Amino acid sequence: MAAKDANIARSSVQPKTPKGTRDWFNSDLLLRDHIFLQHLQTPRRHPLDTPAIELKAILAEKYREDARLMYDHADQGGALCSLRLISRSPLHAR
Repeated sequence: MAAKDANIARSSVQPKTPKGTRDWFNSDLLLRDHIFLQHLQTPRRHPLDTPAIELKAILAEKYREDARLMYDHADQGGALCSLRLISRSPLHAR
């Protein structure tokens, strides 16, 4: 009886990938990995360094609609400064 139940369970399960996903094989996988590697190395070859904190007046003018993504504070001289939340893609997280 247990063997019959196991056969039924095995035959009723069909492998299925979620919509929008796929498996990568051989040369396709090598090409995909090469593209991702190039994508990750480009920022390292051409770095861009931006200030973490800017004057609030500059950020408020530039990012009006995204003001909710800014964190305000005063520097030691009393000038209002802001830190803007920057979201990055997972590819640049490394």
